[in-house]
Amino acid sequence: MNDLTSLSSWGFKCEDPDEYDDPDKTQRKWFKLLLDENVVKDMSSKYTVEKVEKWYQDFLSKLYEHIESIMITQQGDLWKGKVQFLFSVPTTWNQATLNRYQQAIKKAGFGKEKRHNVSISWTEAQAAAIYTAKDREHTLQKNDVLLICDAGGGTTDLAILEQTSNIGNGEVPQLKELDKVVGVEAGSTRIDDAFYKLAVERLMLLRERHPQKTDRMDDPETTAEQMMRGKFQTYKCSLGTKIGDLPEYKIKIAGLGSSFSDPECGVMSGQLVFSRYSCALPERESPRATDQVSKEGDDEVFR
Repeated sequence: MNDLTSLSSWGFKCEDPDEYDDPDKTQRKWFKLLLDENVVKDMSSKYTVEKVEKWYQDFLSKLYEHIESIMITQQGDLWKGKVQFLFSVPTTWNQATLNRYQQAIKKAGFGKEKRHNVSISWTEAQAAAIYTAKDREHTLQKNDVLLICDAGGGTTDLAILEQTSNIGNGEVPQLKELDKVVGVEAGSTRIDDAFYKLAVERLMLLRERHPQKTDRMDDPETTAEQMMRGKFQTYKCSLGTKIGDLPEYKIKIAGLGSSFSDPECGVMSGQLVFSRYSCALPERESPRATDQVSKEGDDEVFR
């Protein structure tokens, strides 16, 4: 976006260097949960719900235009017929947030055609459970119980459901909730943010201690962003594998010589060195999220 009202690009096009590196443009990302005014308040008024609503409408408008273009080109007859758009939502959203989302969906163009309908049908945890049941239709049977943990980018949701029908031949599984679906605002983007803050802190210290050695580096924020979007994602997404379970990780610092080291800054041979625990959520946050899910979900089901 190049101002509050003009959208320059969306989706993967935001990754283009001409877009990403343009100093006159601001990239908006990870704003999914900001539609909830309670989340916005926790961010000390850095954003407003009105601004986030505009971002939602911009993104959804482009998404609708893309769907419309593909369907008219490849499946024109289907597009002219009856079409139902089903949207899922974060488990943590309240009714006011759902209403804002529904308005953004309609303003974006969904449901504008005469035979098109829009509905917010499931929470994301419920949608994940239905997908799992459908994907495992040859192994799941009636009365089987599913425990679904949907750990995504912004939230972590738990759903406990019982399959009430036998499925097959493409049928939609019938599921009954054994307890209310619960979710907390704890996702992988929080890990990205933790690494970004760690990198900025260390790079700022590095520049203070060695101004001449770091004069070819970009500013700490830009360098940390590039590192977080690059090699860090490889490490993060490889946890549980040989690459991801290393005792420490190393990421090259652009603009810094490969022979330079400063252990106090966490820099060795021109690389930022850190462990997985360096990027863990603060103790006051991560256990609280886990405790909240377990306390809300286990009393009725597991006792």
